[in-house]
Amino acid sequence: MPSIATLPDVQPNTHIIGLCGVNDYHSLLTNQNACDPAIDGWMLSDFYLFHHLFRGTGRSQAWFTCLDPEVLIRRHGEYVHGNCYRERRVVLDRHTLPDPSTLRVEEPDNLLPNFLNYLRLQCEVARAANEPVLLCAFCHGDSLTNGLEIGGTGEDGPLLRVEDISEVIASSPGIQICLLLTSCFSGGWTVTPLLRDTDGKGRATVMTAAGPSTPSESWPLTASLGRACGSIYTSAIISVLESEATREENREGQQMSAREFACTIRSDLLNIIGPRFGETHDSQFEVQNEQWEDPYQHRTGIPLRHYWKILQGLRVIPPRDPTDIRLDRSSTAEQIEAWQIAYPTAPHVILADSNYGGSMYAVKKAIRRKAIEYMESHPGLDSLAPNHIPHLLINRCIQNPHQLSEEAWSGLWDILHYRLKSIKLAENLVHQLGLQASKACRWDHVEWQAKNGGTDAFKQASGLYRVILESGIFPTPDGSRKHYDKPLWYLAVACVESGLPSPEIERRLEEAKHLVYETIISCAKGLKRTRTFSKVADTWITSSKRRVRTLSPSKRANRRSLPSNASMQF
Repeated sequence: MPSIATLPDVQPNTHIIGLCGVNDYHSLLTNQNACDPAIDGWMLSDFYLFHHLFRGTGRSQAWFTCLDPEVLIRRHGEYVHGNCYRERRVVLDRHTLPDPSTLRVEEPDNLLPNFLNYLRLQCEVARAANEPVLLCAFCHGDSLTNGLEIGGTGEDGPLLRVEDISEVIASSPGIQICLLLTSCFSGGWTVTPLLRDTDGKGRATVMTAAGPSTPSESWPLTASLGRACGSIYTSAIISVLESEATREENREGQQMSAREFACTIRSDLLNIIGPRFGETHDSQFEVQNEQWEDPYQHRTGIPLRHYWKILQGLRVIPPRDPTDIRLDRSSTAEQIEAWQIAYPTAPHVILADSNYGGSMYAVKKAIRRKAIEYMESHPGLDSLAPNHIPHLLINRCIQNPHQLSEEAWSGLWDILHYRLKSIKLAENLVHQLGLQASKACRWDHVEWQAKNGGTDAFKQASGLYRVILESGIFPTPDGSRKHYDKPLWYLAVACVESGLPSPEIERRLEEAKHLVYETIISCAKGLKRTRTFSKVADTWITSSKRRVRTLSPSKRANRRSLPSNASMQF
């Protein structure tokens, strides 16, 4: 299957449906709502960018969300799309409002069922008229099921399952449907048999921002306001759109086919938008029909200048000047090397450290030391979707600990203990399997993915990742279904690089589950409830009668505060 992406397939008679899964859940850890631009607001930036691009196109449109744009504007001012070190565009503010005739603001718990009812009806209408359907979904993804989190009121939203879409397609046999998914692990939708006929052909065209075992990624947070401005995958689409619209306007050369257009977007993703980490995106593409060799404009029926005109109408925010070129994700390796030669004494991030003793002050010091240990262990980019909230808290703990609330300190403990213990569990399993691997804390899974993306080794590791994930060896943290994926990749890559045949690897994995059963249970319990980090920490946890995990909203009200002597100076 080719790993390419393309501009969504829009014809004059296309039924366009947009879906944003972000809700208004308030995290006591960060004291921010999920829709904040620093948390999941980047998905809203994608949602409203496409909403503007498709305005006035197709046979019908409906854009589903559970967040009132007026409330978003009142709280956050504006939502922006693009790399902050290049030109960005405002996609939502008081001057850039969505089309009220096509926007559907639903109650959080009704978003998923109302969307599915609408999708079923539109698919029936489209099939009867032999017209295509385009579904664009912007949301979190579930690593185990590849489901999409849609609305709800909690941290983990209700899931739109592959089975749900499969049933809709089955109820409208022969429907021409295209799915654009920007969620983590969305590549699973391109390989599932649920979206294939009995002869193995795809029943839908599926374009995804990530592979079956990889997270999707936003642009890094801005230094001033700490905002993430849309996904890198969407920016790759826009980059090609701009250059191809200029080429068309100047009538240069022959029109590209849809497949060539798709490969150009992939090229931009690798070489322009994210040259150092482009391969980590592992964007996927599955075709429903054979029309991809047609000229792009014949395929869509809409000139590129239609998109170009709308795009140019969005207000532009000029680029920032980076104090360190390494902060700009679009900088090439050559540019960074030249910069480092010009500035040989430029420091990396310096993390403070100190000794500590037995007090509440010491407990927080200990947590901060663990935060430093974690950030030095190559945990992945801050901009990867599963890292947004954890790394936001961890970076605050290291750089501005006074910004953390009591809830945040406890939640940070949960996060660090779970992730560091997961890494230890992975190292134990590698040892039990008799494999050779470097220390997990020294291994960079993002760097490995960037170097090996698209290779046989990457495909084998991705397949083993799924096997390990589904085995249940690595538990999820209490109250969440989101894994920390580095330990799974560490174990999967160690297996692949061992050179052992797949049956032997699977046999050893199964054997290891029994050989180290007690160890796994012990580690798993450690992930669920802390007992041995230090006597000081145990005293803190016991005295405040709190379980070290993320409590459900109904239980948070009963949580007791830290003792008054927990205030501290750094």
